[in-house]
Amino acid sequence: MRTNKNTSKIILAITVALLATVISYSGFNNMSRQLNEQQKLIDTMQTTKDEGSKETYAYAVATADLKAGEIVADGEVDFKQFDTKITNAFENRSDVINKVLLKNISNGDVFTNSHIAQISSDNLSLKDGYRALTLPADNFQGKSEKMKPGSLVDIYSASSGNDWVLEEVKIISFENSKKAVLNTDAPGIMDASAITFEVSTDNISDFISNISKGRLVLVARNANDKKIIHKKSNPSPKNNYSANYGSSLPNLPASVPISNFSELPQPVQPVVQKSEVELIEASVKSKVTFD
Repeated sequence: MRTNKNTSKIILAITVALLATVISYSGFNNMSRQLNEQQKLIDTMQTTKDEGSKETYAYAVATADLKAGEIVADGEVDFKQFDTKITNAFENRSDVINKVLLKNISNGDVFTNSHIAQISSDNLSLKDGYRALTLPADNFQGKSEKMKPGSLVDIYSASSGNDWVLEEVKIISFENSKKAVLNTDAPGIMDASAITFEVSTDNISDFISNISKGRLVLVARNANDKKIIHKKSNPSPKNNYSANYGSSLPNLPASVPISNFSELPQPVQPVVQKSEVELIEASVKSKVTFD
């Protein structure tokens, strides 16, 4: 009788244990499923958030093919969105328009400081009525290591027959394809891809016009030098017949003598009739001639 009771207890305990195991396993599966669903929901929300807050960048691009030396007009600049950041690209329109191109750019390309020099505002001050004009360094001859930011130079045209000159122009900075050079410790004029000058507003147009005609020459000067008066060499005469045609004429005597005509045939002189009066005195008859 006791054996049967023990067997029943064992069977009951095993049944309870199995039931508890089944219930626990079912609960664990339900919990695991719920955790998986929650993780999927979190992943979905995170993906949606990332897509909605994805950062974009707007940079200035060219709307036409432009050549080095040209000034960028307002209508030649537009902005385009990019998914990635572009180093040294321009985000502001004012940094691009009315600037001189250092090299060619194609339609749709992004403006970078390899096309237009970036000039820092640190330690840069311009006199009233002056502008900072940046031009390609290859357009200039006569560059010297003695020319530093702050140096004064005279600029002459290297084109034949062009007497244009601009005096007392201050060098503001030297630019290269990486950064603006605003101190003497950085690479100098020999390594620069562009030079920035301080030019009065009255001379900017002539400066750009003459650099488009040919290369210019930089001449170092002292700050205390007085203004130089330039004289044009070999002036061309105006309305000078001998200057234009004298070389083609034979050599003629300065004057022709006109005093001696004795050996020349003389013209026939007219016959002049003399006046005569017949005078009779007594028996004497005579003639008196009057000259």
